[in-house]
Amino acid sequence: TNSLRFVVNTVDPALKINSSGNVEIGGAAVSQTNRTLAVASNAEANLAIETHNDSTSEAAGIRFYKSGNTGASPQVVETDDNIAQLIAYGYDGTDYACSATSVKFAVDGAPGSNDMPGKIIVSTTADGATSPTERLRITSSGGFQFSNGLFDEKVNITAGKLSDNTNIDVNSGMVHYFTTQESTTSTPNIRGS
Repeated sequence: TNSLRFVVNTVDPALKINSSGNVEIGGAAVSQTNRTLAVASNAEANLAIETHNDSTSEAAGIRFYKSGNTGASPQVVETDDNIAQLIAYGYDGTDYACSATSVKFAVDGAPGSNDMPGKIIVSTTADGATSPTERLRITSSGGFQFSNGLFDEKVNITAGKLSDNTNIDVNSGMVHYFTTQESTTSTPNIRGS
């Protein structure tokens, strides 16, 4: 009387819609309660979104929408508001209470009409900790902010005269290393778009 169940050759429902409108797909036990949509499996649980018969350059996508109001009328989101997030949990022998990693998509500045600055925040949980800590932030201006001081970047190494390599394109790598015995003076052009 409180749910709609689809059963395929098993006592476990392949699709369950309960009285609250929540959907469970797969027939396996859902690890956590209060899930609007749950895909559970005793093997692999995969969600596939496919685009077929499309001659354009568009592809399948997942889109997140958020407004800043709890009522029926949407309001402008504010700086640092989380718009969407991906969180990964693993069973720790007790439960799924602690997440290992998260990726958050947030507002990076004051939004305006047709103006939505954004940032991506990547967090990981340290050994012995119970919650993720921010490790990397990509800002609305395209900058990278590392919280632990570590930095890995492609390095372009040039062995030869600097005067023969005056154009330094930072698009192909932010770190350039020149090694030469040349003693003449040269003026490099640092370029990027």
